[in-house]
Amino acid sequence: MVGLLILKHLRNISDASVVAQFGENAYYQYFCGMDSFTTAFNFKRAMRLFLRLIEMVAKWLFQHVEINCGLVQRPSVVAYQEKLGF
Repeated sequence: MVGLLILKHLRNISDASVVAQFGENAYYQYFCGMDSFTTAFNFKRAMRLFLRLIEMVAKWLFQHVEINCGLVQRPSVVAYQEKLGF
């Protein structure tokens, strides 16, 4: 699914468009690691995974921006040790 995200940004197209083109374009499928061209791809499942990936990346990005800008205190090693019971 990372391949779809890369193609989306390279081609500057929408989420729905990149998933639709994936089903029609053998080069897109090869770029994303498919072994052979197929038109029987589950687009709804791909879209859900694609959106979940975007959500995970956005959460990670916002967490790191908040930490690096000083909006949230950086977790310390002691806090991790206390969570683990050391």
